[in-house]
Amino acid sequence: MPTRHEMLLAEYAKALGRAKHLAVEWWDELVENVARSTGTREQAQRQIRTRWPDGPASHPMVIGVLLKYYVACEAVNRKIEIEQAKTPEEEFSKDDLGEEEQEIEEDENTQEDVVYPNVFLVEWLLDDEHDDLADFLGDLSYWPIGADTLAAIRGTT
Repeated sequence: MPTRHEMLLAEYAKALGRAKHLAVEWWDELVENVARSTGTREQAQRQIRTRWPDGPASHPMVIGVLLKYYVACEAVNRKIEIEQAKTPEEEFSKDDLGEEEQEIEEDENTQEDVVYPNVFLVEWLLDDEHDDLADFLGDLSYWPIGADTLAAIRGTT
């Protein structure tokens, strides 16, 4: 059974894939338009990178996806922390359970781990299925997430 973070990752990867697609189309169109006046795509890219140094990865849609799923990951972490802080009313000894009941008990007691949002947003994409998304985000020279950004998203400014 997938964890909440794994389910969130599937949603995040789809959203980031859509944002990447739009950002790459935007970038290609921008390069083509500037290349008409500069003469070559290489000159156009150099000129455009003075304004957009991180290329298509810095498109506002991509940044929006990163912010959304950073906050979503934090929310899952808070739920996990709250659940783990609760103590069971009554604990049973494993000796009191049969073998099949012990396996069920172990499955139910499997605790989800808190995952740092920065790990979730990039490192969890480093698999065969999402490597292209991790590579795409590798073009970002900064992470557009700070305390003021998170406060604004949460409405606590």
